[in-house]
Amino acid sequence: MQVLVLDFDCTLSQRCSYKSTHEGYDDFDRAANAGFSHIAPADRHKNKQFVEWLMGGKTRIESLEKWFNNISKVCNIEICTWSNAQHILSILKLSNLMKYIVRIHGRNGRGSPATVIENGTLRIENIFVEKSDWLNNMQSSNVLFVDDNVTNYEHVNIQCFDNAAHGLTYNNNGLTPDMMTKISSILHES
Repeated sequence: MQVLVLDFDCTLSQRCSYKSTHEGYDDFDRAANAGFSHIAPADRHKNKQFVEWLMGGKTRIESLEKWFNNISKVCNIEICTWSNAQHILSILKLSNLMKYIVRIHGRNGRGSPATVIENGTLRIENIFVEKSDWLNNMQSSNVLFVDDNVTNYEHVNIQCFDNAAHGLTYNNNGLTPDMMTKISSILHES
């Protein structure tokens, strides 16, 4: 079975979950301006309206769900993120997308150690593995990695989505329907 590994912030989501919940970032101010200043930043990932805003709205979430339903027939879908894996789990559950995600590899709420969540359940906590090391331990011939930040492609020995050719840019609104179509065709060709 093939594996599609997606970054979360600004790739799967339209906005950055970390920056939307930590002061000092433009996304934090955007979240406040969008009406979420009354929600404690650490609790925003539990709020359905915030999750819809973060993901790009109901229509985009529905589009992602359709896409996941289609591609989950040909691949496993995993998330590899620098964000808090438990917050991402909450966001994916509230957006009805978690049912398609096999595994989340991310940070935990206490800092740099990683957290792995498989099939919605915390499996391993407090292991430290850099994103590139974790990805390189996968069976490379079966993996497609998609991340808005091409610097995360450095030192990774797996197939990476061609951001420049398809318009995926750093911190800029995540995957579009055209990009999802291109990823689907790559997965169906393999």
